[in-house]
Amino acid sequence: MPVMSADYRTTDDGLNGSDVSVAEVLEPSERIRRLVQTAGAVGMENSVPIKRYWRSGKELIRMAHIYREEQTLEKAFILYMKYITLFVEKIPQHSEYKTCEPQEKALTKNNCKQVFPIAEELKSKLMVKYQKEFDDYLQQKKRRQLEEAKRSEEQRQQFQRRQEEEKEKQLIELQLKLDKQIKEKKEIKEPTIATPNVVLPQPLSTTSVDISFGTHYPSDSTATAVTPAIDRTTKPSAFSYNDFAMDSFTRVVIPQRLIQKFLVSAQSNTNRNVETCAILGAQLANNVFTITHVIVTKQSGTADSCQMVNEEEIIPIQDTHRFMVVGWIHTHPTQNAFMSSIDLHTHWPYQQLLSESIAIVCAPKFQEVGVYSLTEPHGMQLITSCKLSGHHLHPENPPIYERSSHILFNETIDVSLIDLR
Repeated sequence: MPVMSADYRTTDDGLNGSDVSVAEVLEPSERIRRLVQTAGAVGMENSVPIKRYWRSGKELIRMAHIYREEQTLEKAFILYMKYITLFVEKIPQHSEYKTCEPQEKALTKNNCKQVFPIAEELKSKLMVKYQKEFDDYLQQKKRRQLEEAKRSEEQRQQFQRRQEEEKEKQLIELQLKLDKQIKEKKEIKEPTIATPNVVLPQPLSTTSVDISFGTHYPSDSTATAVTPAIDRTTKPSAFSYNDFAMDSFTRVVIPQRLIQKFLVSAQSNTNRNVETCAILGAQLANNVFTITHVIVTKQSGTADSCQMVNEEEIIPIQDTHRFMVVGWIHTHPTQNAFMSSIDLHTHWPYQQLLSESIAIVCAPKFQEVGVYSLTEPHGMQLITSCKLSGHHLHPENPPIYERSSHILFNETIDVSLIDLR
């Protein structure tokens, strides 16, 4: 799954090629646009009963309310906008919409009227939050550029001092050499001619050196360059916020006992080589989904497929226990744990409405359990565009689905199983 936030990107942003790594925070309007874009990606399929969408709409609002209360503003905003997109733009195009009960349409219309101002309120709060973060980012970026400019100037001055020290050292060495040569000339034995008034030659100055000595003063063009030492430990760390990531997933906690309870309820079907499926219900609190219910609906199954029927029967149960659907679970009586093409299409509506939705596959014959999600964006896009039904082939590369990385099994909590068959 993608691991990087859509609210920033890493750039090299410094002076004169300086190595300053800064995570660039996007402008507030762009961050809001991306949230709206994420919400607008929700899809609708005529193959999914419209009653499931009515039920899912209630879950979207319930989850959005919880996120809003917990001040998880981005996720609340996305869910409210997803509800608006789904029921204002998409659901009226459903093939079953014209035959829906008037009260369902009226309820949805009323919900939209209530959701619109809430979404606008959240948008305003997010704009204030994002503007502050953007202003902080600009200030810190400027401060780091000034620090880097100061550091570069100090390094330049240090390099210049080293050059000057090297020149001075060479001049001293040359003067010592000249002095030595003059001394050696003085010590040469003079002829024995009396010359009492001999005037000794004056010491040579550095400006009268014969070029035959073969030594020259170094110029800037001939001096060996000294590379300034750069302390990499002083490189500023990347600017970052504990910011909302578009692709961040709320963790889903799965009770360890869930698997055994479900397999016991499916045993009679497993003995007949028939798949069994159920819905996973979870409570949302403190930005964590904890699965609390497994609802085994009325269904029909074969050796390699299962289909829920009368799903609307879970609505009163859901309203009573106030759980959200976070995916489904089913068995492969004689096969390994994997996602077949039918499984992928069955899972797609769950993940379309809630990105955290999971598919648990139990393979009792091989004692395997797999927890899977469609890959985003590739897997979701591929299944969205695939109009085939039944068992069929999909391209395998890149992968369409993967093991869910946002789940956690818990051995201490319990789960309720409700069998409606």
